Amino acid sequence: MKRPDSVLPALRLLELATTVTALGQRFAQPEEMGGLYDGIAAKRAADVVGFLVGTAGLDSGFRAGPSDAQPG
Repeated sequence: MKRPDSVLPALRLLELATTVTALGQRFAQPEEMGGLYDGIAAKRAADVVGFLVGTAGLDSGFRAGPSDAQPG
């Protein structure tokens, strides 16, 4: 692991995102996370979630935001 110091911030981001999602909300911009946002930690968290989704055989489309949605 090249950046072990980004693991705890990545877990914090995932915890915050999970809590906000459970409340039926979402972040439109990273700045809305306040001081918890860290670009490297966010990338690490996204990579871990992508790996888990792929390994579980789930549809990766659920991670796409409204601007990423493919026209049906």
